Amino acid sequence: MAESEKHIEYHDKGQVKESCALKDELLEGEVVTFSEGGRILQQANFTEGVLNGDTVIYDEKGSLAQKMTFKSGQLDGRMMIYNEGVLQVICTHKDGKQEGEFIQYDENENLVYKANYENGKLSGEALWYDAGVLIKRSKFLNGKLDGVTIEYYPSGQVQTASQYKANKLHGEVVRYSPEGTVIQRAYYINGKPAPFPHQPQS
Repeated sequence: MAESEKHIEYHDKGQVKESCALKDELLEGEVVTFSEGGRILQQANFTEGVLNGDTVIYDEKGSLAQKMTFKSGQLDGRMMIYNEGVLQVICTHKDGKQEGEFIQYDENENLVYKANYENGKLSGEALWYDAGVLIKRSKFLNGKLDGVTIEYYPSGQVQTASQYKANKLHGEVVRYSPEGTVIQRAYYINGKPAPFPHQPQS
């Protein structure tokens, strides 16, 4: 069985660009990539030339940019994305597809968006926030809007309530004033305006 051999690539000015090991001409073990200034840009792990294990990416300033895990070349496990070292996104993959909770933050670490994935598609409730205040909620099925979507005023009062089916407006859409009074009603079938099936209650 062949043993792994260390391999180093250099930038034009002689600084180390990449350090890795090759086994049977395939990447094996940790691969480290460096900037011309000597900062680590990426650390990744390979098995028989395929990404396998943890990968960490840094920006040019040396701040953490991404952390993720691979299994047999596909994203598998938790992934975290950063902006100048500040956490922005947390999500999970399984067999290369998003699976489970997806959470996004703004630059001040306030919650912006929260959703759930099944087999790479949005599923269940998704929530949007502004400065930590809930401004919208929707329901998804197989990656498409399905069910009620509610938008809120900054006060928390409902602004609109809309029914969706397969990504199209389907059912009643109601708009409210900031005081909670109904100001408009409409009805849709498969994304097109339609008459109410019965007289809506005031």
